[in-house]
Amino acid sequence: MEGRIILPLLLLSIIGEMTAQTSGGMTTQNPGEMTTQSTGNITSMPGEMTTPNTGEMTAQTSGGMTTQNPGEMTTQSTGNITSMPGEMTTPNTEEDHPGDVCLGPLYPIGGTTSSREDDGSSTGISLLPAFNYFGKSYSQIYVNHNGHLSFEEPWGSFFPQRFPMYGCRDIIAPYWTDLDNSRSGNICYVQYTNGSILQQVTQDINSYFPQINFYATWIFIATWHKVPYFSMPKTQTTFQTVLASDGNYSFVILNYGSLASKPGSVEAGYDTVYSCHHFTILGSLSNSTNSKITLLSHESNVNVSGRWAFRVDNGSRDCNGPLYPIGGKTSSQEDDGRSTPISLLQPFNYFGKFYSQIYVSSDYFLDSK
Repeated sequence: MEGRIILPLLLLSIIGEMTAQTSGGMTTQNPGEMTTQSTGNITSMPGEMTTPNTGEMTAQTSGGMTTQNPGEMTTQSTGNITSMPGEMTTPNTEEDHPGDVCLGPLYPIGGTTSSREDDGSSTGISLLPAFNYFGKSYSQIYVNHNGHLSFEEPWGSFFPQRFPMYGCRDIIAPYWTDLDNSRSGNICYVQYTNGSILQQVTQDINSYFPQINFYATWIFIATWHKVPYFSMPKTQTTFQTVLASDGNYSFVILNYGSLASKPGSVEAGYDTVYSCHHFTILGSLSNSTNSKITLLSHESNVNVSGRWAFRVDNGSRDCNGPLYPIGGKTSSQEDDGRSTPISLLQPFNYFGKFYSQIYVSSDYFLDSK
């Protein structure tokens, strides 16, 4: 009789030891393991493993759900998750804390987040030093939500145009297409004048352009992180633009993470006023857009998949192309006119016939009479 009473008491004692309710969460403890879930921070002690004995355990807390099955653990919480030495840390939600995320060739994501606005732009961002873009110095920049950057004013254009545009705008377009960050995705930007990221960009540029001794004194990073296409809210596209300068040389780096497939056009590259200087990556604006999108994130001009780097400080704004310097005497402004006879300093042999004078016609030809 006495033995029959002791056994239930022992069982109740064991059950009580296995499950205990505490303020703010539930703790389940078995020999050699401990699992704690609460609405605040989640901390596991070193050297321990969290695994339920049998079946499945699911606990709902404010801001997240933890589901444990034998051999695996998935944790999501709006609080901070801290692991002690030797344990695995699960970061907070990427959407809420993009600064914790580094995807593919992208540098760390963070900084100021632009407004949630379809076809919007950042406010004017004062650049810590002026940035030399093909001979023109700019002290401000705009991060436009549809995948491009402009210098003189914000620009909401969502319909990509083919480079060269021969227009009146300097533009850097990592991924010009119709994007919509009004409900999800983050567009952020940050500047650095020191630190490990600046050093990494310096090291990368020197490896891509070994003929130049470059040490970045400033970098600007703009990132479009998991931004959906317009009217396609379930898509997520991530890419980044980096501007770097040492006060003399200027570089642009375009980094591509995960790019969702889409119908319609995308333009990637850069252009300048009157297209004195322009570049389109892989002819990205084409009918086979989806295959070109794949190439952006898998190909490269610097042997790093998904990364494209360009030097952008050098070059004239005269837009002469292969022309020699322009100058000399100006002919009269006359429709269908021509110059007065121009005496040649020495006779010119034109297929066996020598001429000592020439006329320059306003109708785009030269004449001997």
